[in-house]
Amino acid sequence: AVGRDYDEIKIAYSLRVHLGKTQAEAEQTVGGQPMRDDPSFVGEPAALVEYLQEFAEIGVDHFQLVFPRFPATDDMELFVR
Repeated sequence: AVGRDYDEIKIAYSLRVHLGKTQAEAEQTVGGQPMRDDPSFVGEPAALVEYLQEFAEIGVDHFQLVFPRFPATDDMELFVR
């Protein structure tokens, strides 16, 4: 409507991440049940990578991952490894 080139728009996606070495471990971080009101990812690192790749394939340029256990960094370190 304002004449902006759509291809120049950078698309970002923010996601709360509850990560564990296994699915069961990740579910324990949210009390065993995924959050309904909050779009969150609950799972293991490989599944998170696949999930993010699907968004990248449809054009998401930037991801803001929120690790709710911060300042603890074990889940972030797990993702990086």
